[in-house]
Amino acid sequence: MSTKVKWLSFTIVILIILLGVFFFVPFKQTPPDNTRMILDHETKTYIAPICFEESIASNFLEETTLKKVKETDYKASTKCTKEALEGKQTTLFIMLAEKLGIVKSKWDW
Repeated sequence: MSTKVKWLSFTIVILIILLGVFFFVPFKQTPPDNTRMILDHETKTYIAPICFEESIASNFLEETTLKKVKETDYKASTKCTKEALEGKQTTLFIMLAEKLGIVKSKWDW
């Protein structure tokens, strides 16, 4: 077997492995720091926008980001908010598609 054929075979095997990782290996993805959130300063809780209707919010609200929420000692307003911020299993392909705006992210609210 010639050196060119060995290198070509090696390259093909590496590409197949990389494609397998890219499309099939699951990774844990968490919400990005710029995910929109709502702070309720009166109750010292935070609310995911998709859970706002089921929460009992005061009038002392502020729209913010998850990064700012993490800087407070506020608690999740409802179980819905906790579940909305849980990580998800996904592939690198889906992560890239979300970053490029091809696929909507779980946290695009």
